[in-house]
This record gives sequence, C-alpha cells and structure tokens, in this order.
Amino acid sequence: MKTIVLLAALSSAAFGAAIYGLGGPAEAIFIGASASYDSHVRLGALEFFPNHATAPGTRLDLGTWGTGVPLPFELVVDTKPWTWNIDPALNADGLEHVRIAACAPPDPSAACWVLGWEDWPGQSDFDYNDHVYRVVVERGEVVPEPAAWLLIGVGLVALVGMKMGWRR
Repeated sequence: MKTIVLLAALSSAAFGAAIYGLGGPAEAIFIGASASYDSHVRLGALEFFPNHATAPGTRLDLGTWGTGVPLPFELVVDTKPWTWNIDPALNADGLEHVRIAACAPPDPSAACWVLGWEDWPGQSDFDYNDHVYRVVVERGEVVPEPAAWLLIGVGLVALVGMKMGWRR
C-alpha cells in the first residue's frame, strides 16, 4: 500500500525541482529500489545507499547545509557508465532522471522531499522507482543580524524618547 501511494505521488511530482538547505541538519532515509542495475547516491564527496545492499529505513546524516545552499544529489549507476544529476542540464542525455515530491516533515519547521530516480538513459520506462529515498532538511537557529539589532535599538530609543516627550 505504501509503495502504491509513493509511486502515485512521484508520478505527479515536479521535474526540475531543487532541494536547498535551511541552515540546519539534513538527513536521508532509504525507501527502496526496483532497479536491476547496481546504483548508489552521491552528494558531493559523500556516496551512500547502494541500492542492493541498503535496507529500507536506513538513515544517514548528511550534515548541516546553509540556508539557500543547493544539495546537488546524483544517482551513480555502478554497472553502467551513467551518472544522473538532479539538474537535467548536467545529464549526458539532457533528460530529467529524478522526480521530487514534497512529503510531510517530522517537524513543521523542516522540509521533506521524496526523490525517485530513473536509472536508464533516453527512452526508458520512466517509472522513477529505480532508487527512492526521502530527504528531511531542518531549519537552522535564527540569529538576528547586526542590522536587525540596530533597528531594534533605534526603535527602543525612539519609544523612550516619545514617552519622555509626552511627560512634558
């Protein structure tokens, strides 16, 4: 039942979407794979979730990603010379190889996406279930910038000045 719902969500998911950091930690959770080819996920220098050796539900800490910093996921097909990028412009065949669907985050301040990959180039079955995982990105602590502190200070001085002016 979960697989059917997931595939239905991916079939209506957006193409060309990107995933960005929110200033806090990110985590990936492996959902499953239906591909016959061996593949794994790459995020920068981090390589993880080999599809035939990873149990569904396996979690991986992806570290902290700054607000607005893209998470450049790739699918590496180990048994073929193919690497597919989250950005289709970087793919050798120029096609979309991932569908990204929003999911319910564990915390309302976080963001959650399910990524479903297609591992075959060109004309394929386009089922986007060859390698599937969820990514949860948490919001970092909000720290006011110096300009915000200055505005708060000016506002307080203005309030005190106004109060003192009303006494006269």
